[in-house]
Amino acid sequence: MLEQAELAQQGKGIAAGVAHGGRPAGERPGAQVRAAFKILLKVSLGYSITLWALIMLFPQGFAAMFTDTPALIEFTKTALRIYAACLLLFGIQIACQMTFTSLGNAKASILVAVMRKFILLIPLIYILPAIFTQAQTTAVYAAEPVADFLAVSFTAVLFTFQFRKSLAGLPGGDANIPDALHFIEDIRTLELSPINTFVERIRELYPDSMIMLHASLECTNFSKAKGGQPRGEYCRLYYFQIR
Repeated sequence: MLEQAELAQQGKGIAAGVAHGGRPAGERPGAQVRAAFKILLKVSLGYSITLWALIMLFPQGFAAMFTDTPALIEFTKTALRIYAACLLLFGIQIACQMTFTSLGNAKASILVAVMRKFILLIPLIYILPAIFTQAQTTAVYAAEPVADFLAVSFTAVLFTFQFRKSLAGLPGGDANIPDALHFIEDIRTLELSPINTFVERIRELYPDSMIMLHASLECTNFSKAKGGQPRGEYCRLYYFQIR
């Protein structure tokens, strides 16, 4: 079992390295972060699916990297296919976890990491053999793909909600306020004519409304993508509100 685990972990480690290098930065505008995540997801999924296909087609070749014993290679051929059955989905897990980290959502990143290895995998190693008493060895190997499937499902659901919230805190990323006008330029050099046009339109649509301009020299420090806390408390002083 050590050979199968070592091989799978090496493959997942490479996927994590690829995802870590391509993770979207939390300081970028929401549209760029969304686009970067899509690329990261495609690359991570492409890698994990390719590795999974190679393992399913040529498991004996991977087993031969660790041993030259024919009997052990024959046994590993079947066991490795079971152990890596859900490896093709692991790209989703890695992409989401790396994006959580880059957006400053450390709690979510830690949660999905702990969920797979500790909350799911370790109990399943004991639970499945107790259920499938006639094939306990196979059940131990099966604990890995079952844990992977459940962890990826949990991560995907959590990411769907958390990613939207994170994007809402990025410059230009709040699609939940369609009547707001977002700028990511420096307020000191911003061209004001679009603001004047916008104000005129709002005055026509809502004559009795109060229009507020919020401008900050370091507005990204208010981003929820940084964990909901500014980099420095003094940054809260750098704003102007104009009626």
